Amino acid sequence: MSDGTELSLHCRLDGPEDRPLVVFANSLGADLHMWDEVIGRVSIRYRTMRFDKPGHGASPPAPGLTLEAIADRVAQLIAEHGGRALFVGLSIGGLIGQLLMRRAPERLYGAVLIATAAHIPSPEAWEERAQLVEREGLAAIVDAVMARWFTPAFAAAEPARVNAVRETFLRVDPASYAACCRAIARFDLRGTRPAQHVPTVVISASEDPATPPALGEALATDLGVDHVLLRRSAHLVAIERAIPVAGLVTWLYEAGARG
Repeated sequence: MSDGTELSLHCRLDGPEDRPLVVFANSLGADLHMWDEVIGRVSIRYRTMRFDKPGHGASPPAPGLTLEAIADRVAQLIAEHGGRALFVGLSIGGLIGQLLMRRAPERLYGAVLIATAAHIPSPEAWEERAQLVEREGLAAIVDAVMARWFTPAFAAAEPARVNAVRETFLRVDPASYAACCRAIARFDLRGTRPAQHVPTVVISASEDPATPPALGEALATDLGVDHVLLRRSAHLVAIERAIPVAGLVTWLYEAGARG
């Protein structure tokens, strides 16, 4: 493992201290509050931990950040808070989960990988986005991102919630956002499986233009696991479809993730 000891991640713990741990990892540009509704349901039965990536939410920037270093720091946090956990990651959070499955499988009961993929094309587009944010800040892309994150129906019905996510996005450190874009560009685990089996479910959203269902289905095929398609949602399915997401988290754990 890389040395993630110096990587500072702001974390929040909820739920009973004596219950099994479930860890949540956010999308690029979001903070830990994107899980509020899911955790409001899951933390009734489980201890939950969520964290902000460097430069997001309350976590300080980390120059030269890598997804491997984040995954290794999360593995350390799991070790400090019970030893093992069910990991739930959305988008870049799902990339972190895939690395945990390979780098620290002994820390996982299982994994729920949401709106993610083994490779999110294209590297050139990610580099272009990184450079745009470095030049002009997050305001240059916020409208396009919100259009990918939420369906028009949800945006019309829940404008306050969408605006809160938008404001959080605009507060992200541009250099950290750009570093994450470049980390995503480099990420490619297509056609591979972890050396040790980790019980996993892959969830896609039917109206997600960022990680279309075909990418989730390909990831599930690579891993040899179930693929679930949730309809009436774009990329931030944990907000648009929080109730079924919470149900699938509970289902995976209760279906034998403790084995």
